[in-house]
Amino acid sequence: MATESDLDPAQRHQLARAVDQILPAGSDHPGGWAGGVESFIDAEWNGLLSWSHEPVRRALTALADGVGIDDLAADQFAALRRITHEGFYGAPHLDRPPGWDLVGFAPLPEGVEAVEPAPLPTVTLTAADPQYDTVVIGSGTGGGVVAAMLADHGERVLLVERSRAHSSLELRDDHLRGKRAAVYAPTAGPADSELRVQSVSGGRERQVGPADGRWGLNAMTVGGGTRLWQAQAWRFLPDDFRMASVYGVPDGSTLVDWPFGYEDMEPWYERAEAEVGVSGDTDFLRQYRSQATEFPMPALPGNARGDALGAAATRLGWRSGQLSFAINSVPRHGRAACVQCQQCVGHACPVDAKAGSHNTVLRDAMSAGRGPDLLTEARAVRIDRNGRRATAVAVVAAGQERSIGCGRVVVAAGAAETPRLLLWSELANDHVGRHLQAHNYTLAWGRHEQRFGAWDGPGHSVATLDFNHHNPGVIGGGVLHDGTQFLPVAVASMLAPMFTGAGHGPTHTEFMREGVHHIVSTMACGQEIPSETARVDLHPTVRDDLGVPVVRFSGSPHPADDDVHRFLTARGVEWLEELGCAPIVDIGEAARAARARGGVTAGEHGAGTCRMGDDPARAATDRWGRVHGTENVYVADASLHPTNAGLNPGFTVLANAFRIADHLVAE
Repeated sequence: MATESDLDPAQRHQLARAVDQILPAGSDHPGGWAGGVESFIDAEWNGLLSWSHEPVRRALTALADGVGIDDLAADQFAALRRITHEGFYGAPHLDRPPGWDLVGFAPLPEGVEAVEPAPLPTVTLTAADPQYDTVVIGSGTGGGVVAAMLADHGERVLLVERSRAHSSLELRDDHLRGKRAAVYAPTAGPADSELRVQSVSGGRERQVGPADGRWGLNAMTVGGGTRLWQAQAWRFLPDDFRMASVYGVPDGSTLVDWPFGYEDMEPWYERAEAEVGVSGDTDFLRQYRSQATEFPMPALPGNARGDALGAAATRLGWRSGQLSFAINSVPRHGRAACVQCQQCVGHACPVDAKAGSHNTVLRDAMSAGRGPDLLTEARAVRIDRNGRRATAVAVVAAGQERSIGCGRVVVAAGAAETPRLLLWSELANDHVGRHLQAHNYTLAWGRHEQRFGAWDGPGHSVATLDFNHHNPGVIGGGVLHDGTQFLPVAVASMLAPMFTGAGHGPTHTEFMREGVHHIVSTMACGQEIPSETARVDLHPTVRDDLGVPVVRFSGSPHPADDDVHRFLTARGVEWLEELGCAPIVDIGEAARAARARGGVTAGEHGAGTCRMGDDPARAATDRWGRVHGTENVYVADASLHPTNAGLNPGFTVLANAFRIADHLVAE
């Protein structure tokens, strides 16, 4: 919608001058106004930019009264800078924002053409059968595997996905609504109306929307998070399955062991690696745990930053090697090899090299004509039961509700939505929704004299697992690796101010042109341990548009998590120091302070809220994911993890889903 109806010509002229002061023209790029901000405002002033009206108008009034741009009130300047950065570096309305060229970003390597895989076939609610052997809720990491494997063994399976089926193109190139770093409601959901509530200190509550990181990172699309994940394919380590036995149970924690060990999961890791496809360095990882078979594909190529950090790790006496990924390093199973694009995490793969449930097990089953029936844009709002046995699932689609009969239900909707459905369906025991945990991330950045260039995909290239366990004074630990890719708008809004002290003017543009190519980062994925209070439940008064209570996060993380964070932060800084970086920017203290002010959330890798265990007095489900107190209701997502390790959990969800599906087939 055009801006003329909201801003008069004088205001528009004043805004153009301010934008060009924030991002002035250079010999190799236009100023911010001509470089995308004007057209961004024209396209989105009453859309994405509705939030900016009040502070921008106040800023324009102040500027017209003679206030200099550097003397504006903080919120006024922040609003102007944000719309400038979004229009110049993000600009979803432009095919190629000029800010991409300034920072050396390209969504595809030169000469590479994107592919658009055919969508999976779907059914409508009215066309769905009245009765299925199994209804699976959620088509992502766990649900997609279970649905495909059961259908492959002859069961009639209905796979219910709340999202529509997105094309690959829809899930690429938009740096303002891409899932991982969205500043507005992500294309891959949730919808604007899907709120959650977070309890914070002092008994207060705040509602969080879909663009708020506290909502959680569940992707809502066919294939779930595996459409957009970075596809790190870690196996958990042996001690990750026996945390309580190794470390004891600290006061205020509900820490337990898994009901089985690494040796029980190893064959399922191998099966998942073979069927989904994993590339990696087997010899590196065998230093930490057994691996009978080689990875199906060699490791992805490294990069200059990773090579430099690997050499620094060796000097420190640390073992290091390349990460494993569920990404083709060579063509495999009809899909291309990775082209090392610069926007892997949070975006669909442009050449379909990144594996997920949608382009492996589900596509294989459907191509063979064995189903399952995939029902999209549909919500499972209730599981109906007769005593201990589920009999049907109430599904809403296109404004209509229908009861679908079933012999079994498998819920795989994530660590927040899975307990929500079970609680609302009155199928929960005392442990459903409790023991919420996620991951505890550290981040540090350093400037190096070497010019490394842009970040090649998939983003991380070197890691050490030396600090996952048995660290002095710490319960657990986590993987430490190089940092991920940074999109241009994130570099502009975050890294440039960190290293220049300014988010605007010639200093800013010079950093974007050259300085960013000298930045190296480290990050760690640290363990959280379950606390007695952290949980998910149903909000007593706030409901969604279908009348279902929304998710409420409450409680506090365990204090031991801060010890892990401090320890891993120090190792990340030490790594950059050994590399020779200066200055180094570490946000560890600020991150811990922010964590202390807020309550718990599902975070990036929510887990634990339907944890497995043989004893119903200590767990929500048995070792096969069957909800204690029910006969035929199962869970198959990260909710099952009694502990979530110091590693990305997605591949363990996949492997465990193969294990659960095999059990269900044999029932």
